[in-house]
Amino acid sequence: MSLSLLQQLHEWLAQHPTPTQVLVAYSGGRDSHVLLHLLSAYQHQYQPSWHLAAVHVNHQLAAEADAWQQHCHTICAQLQIPFTYRQVQASPPPGESPEAYARTLRYQALSQLMAADTLLMTAHYQQDQAETLLLQLLRGSGPQGLSGIKPYQAYGQGALGRPLLEVSEAQLVEYAQQQQLHWVEDPSNQSLAYDRNYLRHQVLPQLQARWPSAAASLSRSAQLLAQSQAWIEQQAQQDLQLAQVTPTKLDLTLCQSLAPERQQWLFRAWLQQLGQPLPSQAQLHNGLAMLLTARPDAMPCWSHGQGQIRRYRQQVYWVQPADLVADWQADWTLLQPLNLAALGMQLLAEPCEGEGLAQARITGKVQVSFRQGGETLQPVGRTGHHRLKHLFQEAAIPPWLRGRTPLIWVEGCLVSVVGHWLAEGWQAGPGQPGWRLRLVPLETH
Repeated sequence: MSLSLLQQLHEWLAQHPTPTQVLVAYSGGRDSHVLLHLLSAYQHQYQPSWHLAAVHVNHQLAAEADAWQQHCHTICAQLQIPFTYRQVQASPPPGESPEAYARTLRYQALSQLMAADTLLMTAHYQQDQAETLLLQLLRGSGPQGLSGIKPYQAYGQGALGRPLLEVSEAQLVEYAQQQQLHWVEDPSNQSLAYDRNYLRHQVLPQLQARWPSAAASLSRSAQLLAQSQAWIEQQAQQDLQLAQVTPTKLDLTLCQSLAPERQQWLFRAWLQQLGQPLPSQAQLHNGLAMLLTARPDAMPCWSHGQGQIRRYRQQVYWVQPADLVADWQADWTLLQPLNLAALGMQLLAEPCEGEGLAQARITGKVQVSFRQGGETLQPVGRTGHHRLKHLFQEAAIPPWLRGRTPLIWVEGCLVSVVGHWLAEGWQAGPGQPGWRLRLVPLETH
């Protein structure tokens, strides 16, 4: 049996990029001990140049926590595997799931050890996958949740792998007995207060009594659902590429042309790209109904995550809130970038020739402000002064962006609306030196 497991590990590793460093998440329990022992044997037989190490996360929840940490240290010393540990305080705040909170802290601690060539391995096996699928089914999850535990994924600067996902519990038990492994038992694993333990000790045994291959079948279903989810995500990315005008703007007409299911996956892909949390099915359904079916002249707004999704004319925008002060203003020399922290942007004036704001006209004090209302401007090539409100409407600039557009004043005269208009008489003529004004993200300079 040990040769069989070693061969399965060998085949799994052959399907993924070869790492320089392998880090094993070692709890001291049976499953992670089997994985550590297997990898040690694999290193000696196939990969002597590997840097194999183990890390233990001490959650400090049980009285035996320090003894378990010492046990892990002892086993690693016997196997001549470098050992390290991290301690976290995993007592959950009120209302937080103890399992979920401990898992989050554990993975946060482990991510700090990851380098670009590091593969972190955990000992999740076939029954873990079956339990995860059942839990997600009971939560009403869609294909993404039902895909279960991923065998390999990007993690931190490196990758996270679960090479035992297709290994049965019987195989783990037999290997542990043959190799005379010794491990610790966490009493909390027997507590039926935890959903996963309830499934493991109460539900799965009854399923397997009737259907002996239940764990394997459920695990296989998770794999098939993962394949379906991969296809859905690929289609959603293709739809997003077609609909995306800019990173924060979608073409409403294209979105409306898609079937409702594709609309939902498109918006999930977009929010994920923006780094925002995924909405629930109900939130997504209600939000899209508001955005996509409102009357043409409406401007619906859906608050979500750290911002808002707004619609204006035939565009859908992601809007980050900005703490702009209506009467904010700053003096500017044009020779240095001006930070507009509320926008996350910098205002630059770049020397140019034959375009932009005429350098020769800049003889007085330059100020930058945001719109307060009532401003007028005579754009280059047009007659008479026009209210900015009307100019913005003509240019189809969404209302929430109008107050985020810098205005340039020289001695109290509005001479430029950055990115849109210059005032007549203030433009550089052919061959004349000018200033090209533009906004750039703060992080790029």
